[in-house]
Amino acid sequence: RQLNTKNLASAGIALSDYIINKEMIYARCWLDLRQLNLYKEINRIVTVDMARPVLVIYLQTPPQECMNRIHSRKRPYEQGIEFDFLQTLDREYEKLFTCWKQSPLIRIRDEHFDARDGTVVRGLAEKIKNYITL
Repeated sequence: RQLNTKNLASAGIALSDYIINKEMIYARCWLDLRQLNLYKEINRIVTVDMARPVLVIYLQTPPQECMNRIHSRKRPYEQGIEFDFLQTLDREYEKLFTCWKQSPLIRIRDEHFDARDGTVVRGLAEKIKNYITL
């Protein structure tokens, strides 16, 4: 509902920390074939009126770094996440964004991006301005 074109203000900018396309990655990981086929049908219907991204920023983090962060945060609900699962997600996201054609894509390697560094953040802001008209 949040990304339905009828719900978005036509003159504004909407920011999201997800794109609907990633849902299929998780569906393929967790659903059996019958469930996946049903999910694909429902997804196709639900996403008809969904706003398409104008720009996607893909913050890419290596699976080992994700695992390190999971262990350092010590959140109980994350501790069961296995490295193989993170590798699968990494491969699936790579497949998604390798053939991404829906909008411009800015790919950022996490180890090269420090959000505390004003120069780095301003550089990203300049890249975004090239794609977004305010």
